[in-house]
Amino acid sequence: HAKNESDGKVNFNNVTDLQISTGDNAFERTETIKIQRIELNGKWITSQQLYLMLLLTWCGIIIIHGIVAVLGLRLSVRSANLKTVELENLNQFLNIEKNKYESMAKVDPLTKAFNRAGVRDVLDLAANQFEKNGTVCSVIMFDIDHFKQVNDHFGHDAGDEVLINLVECLNQISRQNDCLARWGGEEFVMICPNTPFEMAIKLAEKYRSTIADAPLFEQQITCSFGVAALTSAGIT
Repeated sequence: HAKNESDGKVNFNNVTDLQISTGDNAFERTETIKIQRIELNGKWITSQQLYLMLLLTWCGIIIIHGIVAVLGLRLSVRSANLKTVELENLNQFLNIEKNKYESMAKVDPLTKAFNRAGVRDVLDLAANQFEKNGTVCSVIMFDIDHFKQVNDHFGHDAGDEVLINLVECLNQISRQNDCLARWGGEEFVMICPNTPFEMAIKLAEKYRSTIADAPLFEQQITCSFGVAALTSAGIT
């Protein structure tokens, strides 16, 4: 739909359709068509549609950003919770190990009875109760008779066996609130809270006779006892 101008040129400014056709008697030849410019005029979308698209795009970007931020925050919270749980587990483990080593420091490794460090807390508690409430406390001290002869004649392993068997025997017959400790070597001490002097003497005699009759070793094992009590009248 081109038109001829006055100079004989063809005006293609208002071409809306382009169609190439040949006649019935056309013969084969080569033609060259050169298109310098193609312009498409007109509105594809309205301004309202453009603004709506921009608005929806911005809203989509904001929503996506919000979702990404929430997911990132959830991951951070989850990671923080995991670290908190790990720290709590580590803290619990350290407390267990701390209590374990504190207990080991207060227990005689051979006999599993308290050592001096372990029985010191019991003595401090008994002293505090005596100062506050006047609660009496008795202490039974004893050592194994002729223990050096056992080591010399039978060896130190035999001596260790005697110490272990002695503690096991006393643990079976001692009262629940009493505290047995290895003071050093073959010397032992039994802390008896809320126990008058006369009762402590009876307990000491019970322990003495039980040890003498118990099969702690291939020969008889005996112990010598001493009793002291903290009362309102002083140390007895």
